[in-house]
Amino acid sequence: MRDLEPNTALVAIVPSRRDWELVRTQGWYRIPVRTAPEMVKEGEVTHIAFYFPSEFGEEKYSIRWYAPVEDITIRKRKELLDDPRHRNADEDYFTLPQGLPSRRPCGSRKPQYLEDLLP
Repeated sequence: MRDLEPNTALVAIVPSRRDWELVRTQGWYRIPVRTAPEMVKEGEVTHIAFYFPSEFGEEKYSIRWYAPVEDITIRKRKELLDDPRHRNADEDYFTLPQGLPSRRPCGSRKPQYLEDLLP
């Protein structure tokens, strides 16, 4: 049996290829403040692992990328995305700035312990 330590890694769903492009090129991931997990609100996240849904073809249903979280800030959605007319434009979002995502050597679709996925 594993000794349980506090979890500091967040598994984040990347809903679209557009969102993945923002992660890769802008270096941040966004989460609405109103729905954020407690570990984000408490600033306890040290790593973020990216889960890809069916839209991602060969990489679907897997976690193949991760990144260290450098900081957690709050910004308006309209400051992050060029879409001022979006219905959530004035909503607060946590942004998790990170280093460049690193690719994991495995992309298992089997359940694993998250610490096995991170360095």
